[in-house]
Amino acid sequence: MNLMDFFEIKVTESSEGYVEATMPVKEQHTQTHGYLHGGATIAFAETLAGIGSSNLIKNEKEVAAGTHLESDHLKPVKLGAKLVGEASIIDFKSHKHIWEVKVYDSDTLIHISKVTCRIVAKNIFK
Repeated sequence: MNLMDFFEIKVTESSEGYVEATMPVKEQHTQTHGYLHGGATIAFAETLAGIGSSNLIKNEKEVAAGTHLESDHLKPVKLGAKLVGEASIIDFKSHKHIWEVKVYDSDTLIHISKVTCRIVAKNIFK
């Protein structure tokens, strides 16, 4: 099982420079008080940025790797919510992409991240 399967992340829209996805808030995604764990939100944000960067790579020799993330959790989220995340590219260079990721519970902004993805040679992971 990969992270997208564990968090039940479903991509609903994907185009060059933009990704939208959903993630349900289930018991395995919460902290001890029953609210969404901040780490789960961060994983959701980095996943969307990584998908977006992967969509922008035009060859089979490179992959995207998240290397820096700045996050703000704005509101708590209860068990049972369905999150919507939107990732938009804000800076595009050949070997570095910077994304703004906003996460919503219904129409309420609950999280915002800036995610940097480095574009590296695929064989670096061997």
